[in-house]
Amino acid sequence: MFLNFRRRVTRLGGAALVCVLGLTAAPVTRAQAPVRVFAPNHNLWTVFNAEPRFSARWGMRAEVIYRRADWARVPQQFQLRMAPIWNPRPDLQLSVGYLFSRNFRYGDYPVLRTFSENRLYEQLLLRSAFGRFALAHRYRLEQRWQRPALVADPTRFVTVYTNRARYQARLTHPLGPDALGPYAAVSGEVFVSFGNRVANNIFDQARAYGAIGWQFTSATGLEMGYLHQLSAQGNGRIFEANHTLQFTLAFNPTWAKSDTPRPQTNDAAD
Repeated sequence: MFLNFRRRVTRLGGAALVCVLGLTAAPVTRAQAPVRVFAPNHNLWTVFNAEPRFSARWGMRAEVIYRRADWARVPQQFQLRMAPIWNPRPDLQLSVGYLFSRNFRYGDYPVLRTFSENRLYEQLLLRSAFGRFALAHRYRLEQRWQRPALVADPTRFVTVYTNRARYQARLTHPLGPDALGPYAAVSGEVFVSFGNRVANNIFDQARAYGAIGWQFTSATGLEMGYLHQLSAQGNGRIFEANHTLQFTLAFNPTWAKSDTPRPQTNDAAD
């Protein structure tokens, strides 16, 4: 029964990944539409994530993300994430978590004022291996409470609740003789918003990512990559075409048994 469920989920993820690749290429053709504006940004994202394991099944996830825009000259976003994780089987992980985000003004089409967001999310992670390739499918449902400034009165803030669904596929391959040492990774992700407060941007964003990393020990890894992000603002007219250099430091200590499988995802999971 689980295998049938997994096949269905994986097929759904494959279809979503095709959408990711199509949407990240969309600026070339859609930029001709007069009602839409595509604004490029050049960003630097730094990520620290920790995923300690307390037993074969239980652990937690903690993450700090600091993003800067305009060639790292101005702040873009700060995020803090916490979540307990449960591994009912080696290839399956479930988690429910909380994220705080502080969003700053940047780019040619900035928000009215710096604002905050509180977010809850539920996540399913499926892992599989094909020879030396490791594939991870990540499904996430988010509940978002944003506090943007009112257009009519920028001195006041209003709470806006929306939902968002996300799917990411990530493929990694070691470049050395074993799991330690250098590795390569590619991923794609698509975001879809829904709910009564979503009128103009059901498509939220799409990402394509490629990276080179180094697994120093079973618990510590460093990754550097390039991320292309196509992100729609709430008005559905402004699209950010973001070129981002990303650095991720992962620290995953374990107090579980030595033979407990460990997911090597090292993802910046905002």
